[in-house]
Formats: sequence, structure tokens, C-alpha cells
Amino acid sequence: MDKLLFSRIIVGIAIILAVIVGLGCVMNRLSNDNYNGEFTLQETPQRYVLSGGNSFETMPTVILYQNGNAKLSQPLISSYALIGIGHYKVNGDELVVSYEDNKGVTFTISNGGNTLTVKSVNLGFVKVGDTYKYQSNSDYLNIGSKVDGEILTLDILRELAKKGADLTADDFIKYTHVDIDPDYHVFDIEGEYMLTVINDANGNMTCTLECNSSGDIFPLHLNGSTGYVLEDYLGFSITPKYQPCEWVDYYSKAEMPWGKSNDLTLPYFLDVTFTWTAGEVMAGDQKFIIGIPVWNVYLADLTNDGIPEFCATVSMGFGAIDTHIVVYDYANDKQYVLEDRMYYDYYLSLQDGRLMVTQTKYNSNKPLVSGELLIINGELYRFGEPTLKDLPDDYGTYDKKNDAIRDGVYINVHGVEIYNQQVVDDFYKSVHAGSAAFMRTIDYTDEGDPIITDYQYDGSLFTVTTDTTRDRFGLPDIYTKTYNFLIPYDRYEPAGIPIPYFLSNDKNIYKGTQGSEGVELKSELGRIPSPSDNVENP
Repeated sequence: MDKLLFSRIIVGIAIILAVIVGLGCVMNRLSNDNYNGEFTLQETPQRYVLSGGNSFETMPTVILYQNGNAKLSQPLISSYALIGIGHYKVNGDELVVSYEDNKGVTFTISNGGNTLTVKSVNLGFVKVGDTYKYQSNSDYLNIGSKVDGEILTLDILRELAKKGADLTADDFIKYTHVDIDPDYHVFDIEGEYMLTVINDANGNMTCTLECNSSGDIFPLHLNGSTGYVLEDYLGFSITPKYQPCEWVDYYSKAEMPWGKSNDLTLPYFLDVTFTWTAGEVMAGDQKFIIGIPVWNVYLADLTNDGIPEFCATVSMGFGAIDTHIVVYDYANDKQYVLEDRMYYDYYLSLQDGRLMVTQTKYNSNKPLVSGELLIINGELYRFGEPTLKDLPDDYGTYDKKNDAIRDGVYINVHGVEIYNQQVVDDFYKSVHAGSAAFMRTIDYTDEGDPIITDYQYDGSLFTVTTDTTRDRFGLPDIYTKTYNFLIPYDRYEPAGIPIPYFLSNDKNIYKGTQGSEGVELKSELGRIPSPSDNVENP
């Protein structure tokens, strides 16, 4: 080969290589520093994990989904876990996760989309400069041990879901899964869903299905409860929605029309005429609700079949014995009852299109707590709680705390273990709306003894009842205090810590009004758990 030709070939190759390297550098800079809206997910969900920080005190993970949803997890110290589903968007080299309440985090994208660095934030427990590294789903699952078995398909899962509340961990254990720990199992469902099965020490199970593309979840163990239909969640069917409506209601009326009746026909039962009178509800000549009187009857679909149930407020002995709720499923000839005779009364009302049940003290019209009428795991969902004096002696002890967790009690174990934060959030939301509210909480002494506290709000007054009878080193007692105001502490609070709230009979909770004295609190205040950051202040 001619030496000149050979030299030209070598030079040409060098030029080509230089161009390739140069392009590579340019592409690398674009990849690392400026996305110009071209950021794409490598997989869904795409998980980023805190790098070099303390996940106990700082947001541990950022999770992005194919449809634009995002989840920011919160650390244990924050008193609440996931703050719900937000949305993300990319603008150049910035990724912004936002929520409807204008809270969110802005990240800088770098390292080919594998690194997110916090640029700005107005959300608790997230710090500017914190770095999050991409972790593949396979690496995430590698923290556990794989157990081989049969393949759990979506069709098999749909059959299992029919068991609803009767599901157990044993129903799933024969299928291929990953054990995060002995009581925490993760299953892949055809690459489209992830199923987590968690069993607690008492054998109680939660079973949650999450869509990989959106982050939407479905509690499989609640399938069949009011509003929970797996087939609807999967998109295989849509249950016809029946809007709750009133048939008759004389509960708040001055007079009851004794001796009169009201007839009703429904397209679901063409051959039947339903009749209400003050003392009974009948289908033809069959009595299915009896009372003295039957104050009201509403129609609502609580069983997810598109056919309404008859929901009634019923008294026995004009309320001298009790007032309670009866739900009758005529299609399946099944009755549900919500009652606490001689302790609490209950009545129904329609509010903003939702059928609500309100609990009052026995033989009293003073509301304690209200909530939507629901059937959960085959029973009417219970509102309110037994009185403190009626609780078992070992109720709330640390080794039996799962019973209280299941009962919907907010539990705080020295700020390290937090359960049922939503109970506190719902209480604050009701107070903000001026509605009656109730919550039960358990805190633990240094020795591990439970202190149980009931908080009630009647629309104007807070009543706090504290039970210290399980405190082995304190004074055993059940005592009650009342307060007029719920006030946040707003002085010199470090950023990222939930705002403390206090109950007071004075709008000013501070001893002084200026200087250092303004930070010292009055001694007669009552402490109350704080809500999540995204809950509007009362």
C-alpha cells in the first residue's frame, strides 16, 4: 500500500474517532446537565433512594410512574408515611414533584437521569442538596430473598380476591415471591402490578396491590367492602353507581305522621311494593325493619352490586332503649346492625351526596363523631369507640398494640413508631370544617405503659379524657378536661419539624408577649398530636 495513502487512512480514522469522542462528550453533557424536557423513565415505577443521608430523619425515596404520578416517602420521625400521590414534570434539567396544596420539591437532574438533587423545597423532612440515586426494581427486590414457586397470574389473583376479608398469607405463600423479611412478601403480577402481603404478630394481614404504571393501590383484603371492587380497579368492569337518596326522613321533624304510609317501587324488584310506616318497613306483606319508630329510610349501595340497600334510623321505645342503624340488603336477604345499647345512639343523614352516620351519647342529641356509612369486611363500620372504662385491662399495652391499631387508634411510641396518622388528620379536618370529631390516642411512658386519651369536639368545645390506669408508676385515674381553642405553637420552631398544637381556654398560649418570654408556654395547656403537613390548620 502507498505510504501516502496509508497515512491518509490513518488521519481519516483519527478524525472520525475524534468526531465520535466529541459527540460523545456533547451527548454526555446534555445527558448530565440539560434534559430540555427529554427525560424518560428507564422503567416504571422508577425509584430513587437517598444517598449518604439519614433515612430516619430525611425523605428516603422518590418514586416516579409512567403516567406522570409521583410518590415522595416520608421518614419515620415525620409521624406519617407516604403523603399521597403527586405529579411530576420535567423542565430542562429540573424535575418538579408537586401536590394540589402547592407543596412540592424541585430536583436537578444529572448523571444521565440517574441522580436527582434537591434544589428547592416547601415540604417537611426534605433538605436542599440531598441527593437521590436511581435504584432498579430488581436491585430493590434483591434486598430480600427469592422464593420459587408457582406463577401468580392476574386471573389467579382475581379468584383469590373473592375471599376478601378471609384472605390469609397462606393463600399466597406457594407462589413465587420475594421475602423482604419473614412477614413481608412481595409478588410480581405479570410485570404490571406489585402485590405486597404483610402479616403482623397477631396473624392479621394487609394485602395491597399497586399498579406499576400509575402507583394507584388497591387493598385486596377489603375487596367487597363498600367502594372496594377489584374488577373496577383493574378496569374489567365498572359497577353501576347508585347515588344515595332519601325515601323518608322524620328524624329532625317536629311530628311523626302516625297512621300514614309511603309506598315505593324500584326497577330492580318490579313485582314488589315497599311500604314505610312509622313502625315498620315492608316488602309486600314481609316486615324487614321494625322500630318504635322508624325515623328515616335512605337508599344506598353499600355492597357494590349496583342495587341499593335500605338504610334506616330505628328507635326502640322512642329512644328510651336506644336509637340505632339497620341496613337491609333485600337482594340477598341480609341484615346489618350498628348499635351500642345504653352507651351510644346513632342516626343517619344525607350530606353532600354521602350517607352519613352520626354517633351521640345515649339518649342525647349531642354529636360525638360522624362518618360515611360503610360495610367493611362484611360488617357495618363502627364509628367512635367504647368508653375508656370498658376497655380491657391490657388494652394498648405494647405487645398488644396491634389490636388498638386495628381499632383505628393513633399510636405514638416515643416518636419512633407511628400508627394511624390519618386518624389525627381526619380529626383536624373535621375541626376545621366545624364538624363533630373524635379520636383515641395512645402514648407510652418511659417504662412502656400506655396512656390512653380520647379527644372529642362538638363544634365548639374540646373534651379530653385521659386514662392513666395502666401506668404502673403513676396515679391510676380517668380524668376529663375541657378547652375552647386549638392553637399552633408558632415561635422559633425548627424547619422540618411538625408544628406542635395545644388546647387552651385562652387564645394566647404564651406567658409573655415579646422577647424571650414569648416562647415560654402557659402550664395549663393540653397537648394534642400534630397533623400531617398537608392538612389545613383549624
